[in-house]
Amino acid sequence: ELPVTAVCEAYKVARGMVQGLQENAGRFASMVSTFCERLGWHDMEGLISKFQHRVSFGVQAEIVELTTIPYVK
Repeated sequence: ELPVTAVCEAYKVARGMVQGLQENAGRFASMVSTFCERLGWHDMEGLISKFQHRVSFGVQAEIVELTTIPYVK
């Protein structure tokens, strides 16, 4: 929910490292979501799926729907 540059400055790490961690966290959340779906844990799958979208785009819950609009950054 913070700009990548703010995180980079706060922790003194390269931008690519922060973006890589964000991407990996999104992928992991996606895998956990699929795992929950296959086990029939639909409530947990829904929660993790929402979290995955937030992590992937780095936005607050209220703004996630805007990320589905083409050409909106």
